[in-house]
Amino acid sequence: MGAYLDKPITEKEIEKGADNRLIYSAVSMQGWRKTQEDSHIAELKLPNGEALFGVFDGHGGKDVAIFVKQKFVDYLVKSTEYKEGRYEEALKRNFIQMDELMTENLSSDPIVEKADSQGCTACVGLITKDTIYCANSGDSRCVLARGT
Repeated sequence: MGAYLDKPITEKEIEKGADNRLIYSAVSMQGWRKTQEDSHIAELKLPNGEALFGVFDGHGGKDVAIFVKQKFVDYLVKSTEYKEGRYEEALKRNFIQMDELMTENLSSDPIVEKADSQGCTACVGLITKDTIYCANSGDSRCVLARGT
């Protein structure tokens, strides 16, 4: 059956968190794939008081999704655009920078070295005190729901 199992793995991994402003839950399930290929970020305490949530859907393996999870926040908060509060530009630049990092580190980073035929989609939400910025790459999308 190729990269798929005969029956799905339906156990769920659940992460919950909260601060004085936000409450979140993140749930992942492997499903029909032979391995879990996804990762996520739930960061409530960015330097300027923002929160960042992201889902990285691995394609062809988990390595790129893990690489992006490990690098995304650090590179975002170090960027000039982020420090200046230009969040839309900061997210755009960070998406491009993740691609550049993958290319630069192709032979020197053990995760990237294994990932030369992989990729991932990304869906990220940056929440400031009065705005939600959503950014995506690939076929991942954000949905905002209010109420119960």
